[in-house]
Amino acid sequence: MNLETSLAITLLSVGAFTFLIVTKLIEQIPRQLHISWQRNIEEFRAQAEAPTDFKIGLSFKIIATLVTCLIVTEVQVKSGINTESLGFSLLFITMTTLVGINLKYLLLPDILVLPLIWIGLLLHAYLGHNTNSYVYG
Repeated sequence: MNLETSLAITLLSVGAFTFLIVTKLIEQIPRQLHISWQRNIEEFRAQAEAPTDFKIGLSFKIIATLVTCLIVTEVQVKSGINTESLGFSLLFITMTTLVGINLKYLLLPDILVLPLIWIGLLLHAYLGHNTNSYVYG
């Protein structure tokens, strides 16, 4: 088989694959996303209205405070006061906040989650850890 025949067969195969599979995916994926979004909208509308009571009880406040204090104290006692322990303390304080919000409202706000990702990456870079494995997986 010569080069032109090989190229022709390859182009026909890729063309057939693209026409049969890829174009079907181009049609199906947005359709499925649209259907999923429509279901999500319907489920959201079916739920009760957004909460209007944003106050938490005293017992919830006490438990959150005790848990946070115990974790931060444990980190400071084990590691001493240094950059790493302060970073981990910030992590645990933010995590306690996220757990409290998630338990009460079933939300994880981006205003806390996204900076936490960057703080973690920058802390590891500052401490000299290899951040490539954290960024690339």
